Amino acid sequence: LGGALALLAAVRFCATAGENPERLGRVFTVGQPRVGNAAFADWAGSLLRNRYVRAVNHRDAVPRVPPAAFGFVHFGTVHYFDEKGMLWLN
Repeated sequence: LGGALALLAAVRFCATAGENPERLGRVFTVGQPRVGNAAFADWAGSLLRNRYVRAVNHRDAVPRVPPAAFGFVHFGTVHYFDEKGMLWLN
């Protein structure tokens, strides 16, 4: 859950940074669960503005929880490692 907490901390930082949210460099997470619904993803994505990247391993179940059927979504740039260990950039 560290990736989810890192993302939430970055979003909170940007939301409360006043006129200087650019002080946040970038956020990188690995195997992060979904943290919000589509409205949160749109809002957080606009705050982070391409400074958020998450890495996903093909066998990791954590990025699939909570289920999308409950309204939770991912956002940001994803780097995906397939079954051969090859990195796919999105």
